[in-house]
Formats: sequence, structure tokens, C-alpha cells
Amino acid sequence: MSPIEVKGIIGPSTCQTNVAAGRAEQLSQHRMASPHDRSRKDEDEDDPVDRMISRTGCAEQHYAVQECMAEHQDWRICKSQVQTFKDCMMNFQIARKEQLMKQRQKTFPESAPS
Repeated sequence: MSPIEVKGIIGPSTCQTNVAAGRAEQLSQHRMASPHDRSRKDEDEDDPVDRMISRTGCAEQHYAVQECMAEHQDWRICKSQVQTFKDCMMNFQIARKEQLMKQRQKTFPESAPS
């Protein structure tokens, strides 16, 4: 009788091991497909987060964070990439706010702040 089989019945620890092994295999396959592999156009085109980040001009910084996290699995190692992405997003938000304020002043000149 093998250690996995107990009178023809698979024990709960074996079941848990098989589930964990299956999850590990799924994660391994997922990691093999790099988040930066742009050949997967059909999946990427449907991702609203990717589309939003692309519009900000910060996509390369975002991909650098993803790549670092995929490689190291620890955000603390990726602090510089996260900070660079954050700075890019902040600059975009400031520029966008200024753009909206200018549009508002053109549309409603009497409501411009003094």
C-alpha cells in the first residue's frame, strides 16, 4: 500500500497536497506568462486598468512595478519602481487638474476663483 492510499481511500492530507500542487502549477503557468508580454493583445485590450494607465503616460513605470513584483514577490524590494510610478501619476493628476481648471475658466469665466 502506498503512503497516499489508505485502504483505497485518499486521505485528507493527500487531497490538500494535490490541491496545493494544482494551485502551485497554476501560479507557475501564470507567472510564465509575463505581464509585459504584449503579444497577448486580446486580453490586454479588454483590461480597463491597462487602458486607464496608458492614457496617463505612466504605462512603462507601471510595467516596471509589475515586472519587479513578479520577479521579487516583495514590494519592499520594488520601492524605487513604485515611487517612480507614483511620481508619474501625481504629475499626470496635477496636469489634468490644471487642464480642467482652464477649461472651466473658459466655460464659466465669472466663476473663476480670485
